[in-house]
Amino acid sequence: IIDNGFSVGSNWVVWSAYHDDPRWDNKDFTSLFAYNLKTKATTTLKTKTRLLSPAISPDDRLIAAVEILNSGEESLSVFSVNGDQFADQYTPKDKSRIINPSWSGDGKSVFFISQKNNRRAILQYHLSSKTVSVILPFSNAFIDRPVQSGEYVYLDRKSTRLNSSHTDISRMPSSA
Repeated sequence: IIDNGFSVGSNWVVWSAYHDDPRWDNKDFTSLFAYNLKTKATTTLKTKTRLLSPAISPDDRLIAAVEILNSGEESLSVFSVNGDQFADQYTPKDKSRIINPSWSGDGKSVFFISQKNNRRAILQYHLSSKTVSVILPFSNAFIDRPVQSGEYVYLDRKSTRLNSSHTDISRMPSSA
């Protein structure tokens, strides 16, 4: 399992794992796996991909993940839990990084960290309208792992003070 590369739903656990290319040192891929909590069976959903940080939707039907495109850009990709049906993709025009996607409670949008020039923001991608809302604007604060619960988005906000390992869990309204 890589980075924050797993997510637990009602019936599924999904994760990504690295696989080195046996012929090329600078070419690696990920595979995406799912474990069914009811049947206790592990399934390989996708191989030879560059999918990171998968998150399963509240209804266990969709997976959102960061995808590294051949161009090096990152996109938010959404597909069915069986891995065969592509649902949506959002690629930022400003070429910012996408980090740690997580689903809204109603499964209609995905929160994620956007990073550009060492500044981070929390954005919300709405699947039906294909629009993005800013939940927390870009700042120098190190924020991570946005998770919605009720009407709030909770996040990990690490101190930027030198030699500090202090972490705060912060919350903010989930609508911009």
